[in-house]
Amino acid sequence: HAGDIIEISTRNRGGPNPNWLSKDNRFVKTKDARKKIAHYFRAQMKETLIRKGHEIVDRELSSHGLRSVLPYDQVAAQLGLSTVDELKHKLGSGEISLERLRTALTDTPSLSKEEMAREADQVLLESKGESAVLIDKAVTDDHSEPDIADEGLSIASTTGLMSKIGHCCYPLPYENIVGFVTRGHGVTIHRIECPNVIKNTDQDRIVPAEWGKTTNQGFRSQIVVEALNRKGLIADIGQVVARENVDIIEAHAVKRAHWAVFELQLEVTDLDQLDLVMDKIRQTSGVRSAHRKLG
Repeated sequence: HAGDIIEISTRNRGGPNPNWLSKDNRFVKTKDARKKIAHYFRAQMKETLIRKGHEIVDRELSSHGLRSVLPYDQVAAQLGLSTVDELKHKLGSGEISLERLRTALTDTPSLSKEEMAREADQVLLESKGESAVLIDKAVTDDHSEPDIADEGLSIASTTGLMSKIGHCCYPLPYENIVGFVTRGHGVTIHRIECPNVIKNTDQDRIVPAEWGKTTNQGFRSQIVVEALNRKGLIADIGQVVARENVDIIEAHAVKRAHWAVFELQLEVTDLDQLDLVMDKIRQTSGVRSAHRKLG
C-alpha cells in the first residue's frame, strides 16, 4: 500500500514463477512485465525442444550408420536450414517430421573415410570403443564433493538431516533444485529436471529445496564434448579450461571412427562459470558440440 516501506532481497540466479502469469493478475499487473515473463518461459521451452531435437537427430544418425561421419550442419543444409540449433528446434517441436529427416539422411552424401582421415591426422585412442582415462586426479587430490552447510541450502521439513549433492546431475548454485530423502543417508540434492527425480515413483520423499548463501567453494559438474580427432585436441581443451581457472577432475574419452567423445568432470563455482567454459570449448578447432550431461 502507499506509504509502506519494504525490503527487496535478490539472488544471483533464479527466474520467474509460472504462477505469476495467473489470469487474475494477482502478482503481475502491467502488460510489459507479463510479456517479458512469457518471453522467459518461451526461451526455456526452446532450450528444452533443442535438447529433444538433439536426441532425435543423434538417434536417427546412429540408426543409419552415419553417427560418426555426417556433421550436423550437413544435415541442416540438406533440410534447407541455416543453423544446427534451428534443425534441433524444429525436430524437437515436431515442425520437421521423422519421415522428412529420414528422407534427408537417405539423400545426403556423407564424407568418405578418406576425407575424414585427412582431417583427422592422428587417432587419440588406440582401443576402439573402449573408454580411456585421460585425467584422473581423484586418487592424489582431495576433490570429494563437499556436504552443503546449513546456510548453503534451505530444505523443507528436514531439520537436522545431512544433505549432499546428487552425483547423477550435479546441481549448481543457483539452479532450481529439490531434495530427495534417502533412508539412512539424509537428503540428496538434485536439479529439478533430473531424470532420476522425474521418473521416481516415490514422490512423497521429494521435498522443496533452494539455495541460500554459498561461499566460493567448488562444485562438480559433468560435460560431454564431441570433436574430430586431431593431434593436440585434448591439450587444447585443457588449456581452454585452465584459462578460465577451472580444474579438470577426471576426463574420459571414447573413440568413434574419426570422432572422439570426451566426458569431463569439472570443478566450478557456479553455472555462469560452467556456461562460459563450455562456450570457450565450443570455439576450439574440431569441436562439434559441448553440452552438460543431463543425468
